[in-house]
Amino acid sequence: MASGDTLAVFDALAGRPTGGDEPQIDLRGSHPVLDYDDSLIEATSFTLFLSSNYSGGGFAVQLLWTSQTATTGDVRWEAAIERQPTGFDLDSSNFGDDVTAISAAPSTAGEIVATELSISAAISGLPLAGERLRLRIRRNAADAGDTMVGDAELLAVEVREA
Repeated sequence: MASGDTLAVFDALAGRPTGGDEPQIDLRGSHPVLDYDDSLIEATSFTLFLSSNYSGGGFAVQLLWTSQTATTGDVRWEAAIERQPTGFDLDSSNFGDDVTAISAAPSTAGEIVATELSISAAISGLPLAGERLRLRIRRNAADAGDTMVGDAELLAVEVREA
């Protein structure tokens, strides 16, 4: 694959629990979203398999989200990759380091915002073509940089090869 090629696209319903606080499934209009609270650190994960022509680069993760009601403030998003090659122990959790992005609330509640996070191949554990990965997306509302009051509603996630 080439840099910029899409590896996976997920809607909110593809999210899976991570064993901690998770965002709630909700509807925005008729669109499913994950509601990330403004007073917790909530996370969900998405599972993907790297195609056989994945070239070993990093990942560009684009989040499409909106606010439930807010039109001011910032959200601190975090993303991490967990490699799950053959022989991986599913009883363990082994996410790499989080990468972060601070993103401003939309000017109108319900308006879609795109936030991009860049995960290097080294931070993601140097995954190989054909491997299974988990991508964790977290809102760190406990961080001083997260100032948006109310839920951040995650609509979709796109993963591209960087």
